[in-house]
Amino acid sequence: MRRPYQLLAHVFFLFLFLQASFSLSSSSHSATQLCSHNEAAALIQFKSSFSIDETASLDCAISYPKTNSWKEGTDCCKWDGVTCDDKNGKVIELDLSCSQLYGRFPSNSSLFLLSHLQKLNLAFNHFNFSKIPADFGRFTSLVSLNLCDTSFSGKVPYQLSYLSKLVSLDLSLSFYQPLVIEENTLEGLVHNLTKVRELFFDGIKMSSINPNVFLNLSFSLRSLSLHSCDLRGKFPKDNFDLPNLKLLDLGYNLMLSLQLPKFNRSSHLEYFDISHTSFSAKFAEFIDLIENLSSLKDLSLSNTPLFGGLPGSIGNLVSLKHLDLSGCNLSGSIPSSLGNLSQLIHLDLSLNHFSAQIRSPLTNLTQLEVLYVDGNQLKGSIPESWFFAASSLKFIDLRSELSYMGTFSPSSGDFYSYSIQIAIKGVEIELVKIFTMLTSIDLSSNKFEGNIPKVIGKLNSLKGLNLSHNNLSGCIPTSIGNLTNLEWLDLSSNKLVGTIPESLLDLTFLSVFNASENQLGGRIPEGKQFNTFGNDSYEGNKGLCGFPVSKGCSSNESPSPQLSPSNSPEKKIFDFGWKVVLIGYGCGVIFGLAVGYVVFRTKKPIWLVSLVEDSYPKRQRKSKIGNRRGGGRRS
Repeated sequence: MRRPYQLLAHVFFLFLFLQASFSLSSSSHSATQLCSHNEAAALIQFKSSFSIDETASLDCAISYPKTNSWKEGTDCCKWDGVTCDDKNGKVIELDLSCSQLYGRFPSNSSLFLLSHLQKLNLAFNHFNFSKIPADFGRFTSLVSLNLCDTSFSGKVPYQLSYLSKLVSLDLSLSFYQPLVIEENTLEGLVHNLTKVRELFFDGIKMSSINPNVFLNLSFSLRSLSLHSCDLRGKFPKDNFDLPNLKLLDLGYNLMLSLQLPKFNRSSHLEYFDISHTSFSAKFAEFIDLIENLSSLKDLSLSNTPLFGGLPGSIGNLVSLKHLDLSGCNLSGSIPSSLGNLSQLIHLDLSLNHFSAQIRSPLTNLTQLEVLYVDGNQLKGSIPESWFFAASSLKFIDLRSELSYMGTFSPSSGDFYSYSIQIAIKGVEIELVKIFTMLTSIDLSSNKFEGNIPKVIGKLNSLKGLNLSHNNLSGCIPTSIGNLTNLEWLDLSSNKLVGTIPESLLDLTFLSVFNASENQLGGRIPEGKQFNTFGNDSYEGNKGLCGFPVSKGCSSNESPSPQLSPSNSPEKKIFDFGWKVVLIGYGCGVIFGLAVGYVVFRTKKPIWLVSLVEDSYPKRQRKSKIGNRRGGGRRS
């Protein structure tokens, strides 16, 4: 009987022993997490070199001063942005991206005392155009260095080429800053960084660099971005065949010439941008060169001197999500094979010479969020089937003269982000981050004809609709009143007839409305937002009457004939004119005054007199409330 109890006791003592061992191990582990006093002091001194300024990190979606958590006497391994080695407590990673740091970067910064650093990210701070210190070359253990958008100036130091363990190097700029790289520095980087996988040099001036310096790039390279570097001459053809390359951005190098190879099926290229270069070819021949790029997701050819029509073989690039062919001198019709690109999110065919009707197979693009076909001469009616397939569509633009800017952000998860200039009533407005902020359709300045599709009223998230400067006819659909999120509506310069639907009064967020230069008539809807629109919203419609135009409405002018059609039974029941109403109203007023005079003169019946007198103050209070609400109305 004692053996089970003895066994239980042994198990219990074993449990206590293991728990004690674990506690000792944990305390020992925690002790090694404490960073050294010297490294903590170096970080505090580095923090004191800069001030905090929100404008230093404007390009960040979210920014905050990470260094505010850095306090003397506390464990720096627990500070925001600091990562230590689990075993010895040495600082091995420092991420101060988007930390609102502002000031000159000291050439002898205490940062360089952190000799064990493996990853350093200072992106999206503002170092006030100071020079990149040569001491960055002392971080010999560094595998990742990100100085993107840090407002450094001068020359890229040759000492960066000493960082032979680098896997990722980002020195890119999102706007012009006076940062240049000399050829011997670039040669040193290309020669010594044998393990590098990512090189981002966007915006660094390279006008004096021979592109052949890129001949010996590492076979491990996956991303090479030389956007807007002012490269000139001929880019090495062999670089297009790097076996692991996924991203190649040579865009906005206007004097750079390219000779593309026939890409093979083993290529992993996903992002390819040669926009605004001097590459020239017949477009059909170009498609033949890239037809094997089965992984290609993003293709940007904007403003390259291509020519000819858009071949049907474009539909074979079925992995594409982003296609920019704007300003490529393309002509003819838009091929129906584009409908095969079912994963497309962004399609830009603007500023070309397409002249035929838009074909319905584009409605197969059910993932499409942004569509540009502006600056062409498209004809026919607006395809109603578009709006059935537009559940993900966030921006349609088929108008002329839209200016836009696209930039690649290597630090983000997406390959592209856009800000867009759009014209509303002749005023250019910048719309930033359209993928999350705006849902709009702009079909203005084309030759579209026929009726406005009624199904447009099903796009419930629509905030902007511009159909101006076309040849649209028929009535304004009452279904537009279902677009309760609509903020601006431009129907000007068409051939629309009928009245302005009363249903538009339901558009309580509508702040811009333009129906000028049409053939509309009848009474303008009154109340709500329509009381805020000026005369310019209705100019050129001689048949319109009522506020705010100068023409008054006649007594028998129907305010909303669309809501009371002539053949409706309701109208037949109450089909008497305003004259009858006025006669009855006048007689009622006279009779009421006479009876009222007698009642209050004789004080009989008492119950009626007391009822009226007791309720009078209440009506006064109600009137004041009504006036206060009226005063709060937008004007």
